[in-house]
Amino acid sequence: MGELRPPEPWAHRPASLAAMARYAARGGWTGPEGPARRCGVWWYRLIAVPVTLVCHYTAWLVARPSRAVTAALVAVVVWMAVRS
Repeated sequence: MGELRPPEPWAHRPASLAAMARYAARGGWTGPEGPARRCGVWWYRLIAVPVTLVCHYTAWLVARPSRAVTAALVAVVVWMAVRS
């Protein structure tokens, strides 16, 4: 039941997309082949990759005030350009 433990952000970095792909394709959570493995790989491709990308880039963006302010200014300029 180790996969049901919440992450420990103070002690461990989140898994990279490459590590997640390896785990989906070859991890010990199921046999090497079969419907469970195929479902896991498709889950990684359709759900985990998009959600992880959004979360990782959001974390990167808000980690530094300069990045967040720059992104906010760009968003305002784009919004004003689209609104006109």
